[in-house]
Amino acid sequence: MQDSKIIPTWKSWLKIGRLIPLLTISAAAIVGILSLLGRLQVTMAEGVIIALLTLLSIDALVERLSLLEKIDACLEGLPQPEQLRDRSKLIRIEHLANDAKEIYAAGISLVSIIPPYVDFYMQKLNEGCDLRFLLLNPKSNAVTAWDQELLSQTTKNEIETSLKVLKELIAVKNSKGKCEVRLSRAHLPFSLVIVDGQKDYGKMTVEMLVYKKNLHDRPHMVLTKLGNYRWFQFFHNQFESLWLDCAPGRRR
Repeated sequence: MQDSKIIPTWKSWLKIGRLIPLLTISAAAIVGILSLLGRLQVTMAEGVIIALLTLLSIDALVERLSLLEKIDACLEGLPQPEQLRDRSKLIRIEHLANDAKEIYAAGISLVSIIPPYVDFYMQKLNEGCDLRFLLLNPKSNAVTAWDQELLSQTTKNEIETSLKVLKELIAVKNSKGKCEVRLSRAHLPFSLVIVDGQKDYGKMTVEMLVYKKNLHDRPHMVLTKLGNYRWFQFFHNQFESLWLDCAPGRRR
């Protein structure tokens, strides 16, 4: 354990739990010095009480410091959670967005999270949830480039499969929520699912689109707005920027 963890900083001494024993010890020291200098008359009984209070305060302070050292030792012994996870630990969309008011997703085709969950999205629309899906334009040259990276020729078909399902969602009438879809001619180097990104309790999954690796080999991470504010905002802003660039009337 490093000394910086054992020895508290001066700011940490200002906490009530440490400040009271410190003030008691300081007051006893001042009384003792004044008594020795003849500036203050202290009876034997008062001297004994002051000495006992000083000992109790020192004991309380030492006990607190010892407890903090033990807590630090326990925290250091805890295993650090892995930030990057494989697909076997990916949170299913119906669990990630069970209580969602907004669901945003961006990716190449999103074929793994759109067609299999059409009933879930229908339910969310009826509950008043707003959906945004951003996919790669199937007519984009980036589709060919992505197929070459994967040594595949299925990307265009996968995008079109997702778009057929999204067309059904857009056509839903009398729902409290709405579904919006935009297509991009450029793709992000990652895919995103953002749940309630405007809220303090927002959360997201970020999946890396790595070179010549299939779906099951792609690493991903889970971020929360409260726990990972900086990077949560970074990826959220990435989605918003691309979404705006793909607005109707803009060329992308």
